[in-house]
Order: sequence, then structure tokens, then C-alpha cells
Amino acid sequence: KFDCQNPEKIDHKLVVTAVHMEVDSRFTKYSACNLCNGRDPFSGKPCQKGTYSCDCENYLGGKCAAGRVGRQNISQMFHNHRTQACEQAVEETCGPYQHSFFHCQWCLARHATAIRQASCSKWDLRGFCPSPLPFRWCTPTSKNYDCWRQNIPKKTGGLWYSTLKDSLCNSASAPRSCGWRVLSYSSVREKCLRESLMTRVERAAPECFGGCGKPRNQTSACWIGCFFDTV
Repeated sequence: KFDCQNPEKIDHKLVVTAVHMEVDSRFTKYSACNLCNGRDPFSGKPCQKGTYSCDCENYLGGKCAAGRVGRQNISQMFHNHRTQACEQAVEETCGPYQHSFFHCQWCLARHATAIRQASCSKWDLRGFCPSPLPFRWCTPTSKNYDCWRQNIPKKTGGLWYSTLKDSLCNSASAPRSCGWRVLSYSSVREKCLRESLMTRVERAAPECFGGCGKPRNQTSACWIGCFFDTV
């Protein structure tokens, strides 16, 4: 729901900007910054529309240090790192209740000791039960899009950085008191970049995309399936 209302996803005048910057390598925890549409998407607290609301992602401990650039490894954050023993224990004990929010949570709590002994951490269990968050386990009964979402970070890898205003270097900044400064930047229209990406993927699998008909309909199940199968 948030993404469907997020101006950074749906605005027709979007651009993609590549920024060349100098940063202090003493990184801190990553802060998730989103354009406010009235309420912070994580905390639910009111925020001023048109400004950015940033939340420190320190779920596993640590803090977001002032004056530092935040960094997060996408593969470590979103890719499945559960062991086979963990998955087997959870699915055998609570699999029948997976699609019921109340019963699934109740089952995990009831069998918490056995699940923990199977090398499952609290973080491993994220997405097993129904949740408003965009995390789902990929199982033989999962929807295709849940498995695509889970495996994209494995394919792309990469890092996220949070460059907050209070860590921006300026002419008055004392040495080692700030975290980043911009050296140069360039922008392209998001539509142009998106069209280029889709065309590149289509050329890699003409037989699959050819079966989806013309003109291109990137919202059709056929086109979406071909896109992710190719990628």
C-alpha cells in the first residue's frame, strides 16, 4: 500500500540520479528514509508532507551514529540465510497454520524452544506468518511474486547508503566531524531508464516475450513472468 501511494514510485516526473561523493568510511547503521505522505511508513507517526522521514534500522542492535553515513548490505538484509534444519522445523510444526495470522503466531510461540534449537533466530522467522511487511518465505506453495521478491537481492546484491543532513560536510565542518560531501552528479529520466532496462531484458528472451503479444503490456502475468524468469 505504501509503495502504491509513494510519490517516489508513482510520480510521472521521476528522475534517477547518480551521485559521485566522498564519504567517511566509518559507517554506521542504515537509516530508512522515505518521502512523507502524512505518516511515517515505519513508525506510523505524523510527519510533514514533502519532507523525508528517516528511521534507524537497528533491529539487531547497534545505533545510528550522528555525523556518519549509514550502510546496509542488501543480500544480508533481505536474502534468505535460514538453514535447512530451521526451515524444516518451522514448516513441520507450523506449516498448516502459515496463512492464518493469529494461529501462525500462536504456533511459533508455542514451539519457540524447539524452533530455536533448530538454529532459527527471530530474524529467520520474519515473513513466515502473514504480515503487512513485504517479506514472505518462498515455499512450494508460495506465490511467484513472493519468491521473486525474496531472490532479487540474491541476484543483484549491492549496498544501500543513508546520507542524512546532519552528517553533510560543509566549509565550516571540523575534521572527522561529518560523513559525506557531493563531488558531482548526473540525472536521467526514470521512464527512459526503465524503458532501456525492459528492452534489454526482452532482447535476451525473444521467444518468451513473443508469446505475450504486442504491444508490450508490462502489467500482464505473461510479461512479468518472462521478465523475472529471464533476469
